[in-house]
Amino acid sequence: MLLGVGQFQLQDAVAHSFYPKLLRSGVKLVEYHKAQLHAKVAVVDDDWATVGSSNYDGLSLFVNQEANVVIKDVKFSNDLRTQIKRAVADGITVHFADYANIRWYKRVWYGFAYLVYETIIRVVTWSKYI
Repeated sequence: MLLGVGQFQLQDAVAHSFYPKLLRSGVKLVEYHKAQLHAKVAVVDDDWATVGSSNYDGLSLFVNQEANVVIKDVKFSNDLRTQIKRAVADGITVHFADYANIRWYKRVWYGFAYLVYETIIRVVTWSKYI
């Protein structure tokens, strides 16, 4: 999983709150620091790809009305995979040891950031349907 980091401290802290669980589950995490990384892309089975801005959260799905497109084209999928591999090579791999023994105040900050984010999502998406 390639993650853009370094633009928003709260966003990074929320992401970091998930790192230990993701790493324990075998997910490879790579942080990309070179530039803002907002697009959500994936290549599936070398056959099709998806490109867009949707996050997997209530803000994207219910408030921001973001979307992704699916492209069923082998050449496009291969080209996108090449770009993703370049970005991964330019990123920094996160290891479980980096987060296994983080200081207590960072753990508190990550948890607090997650609670703030979750509260904002609940309030914004709930108020949309009132």
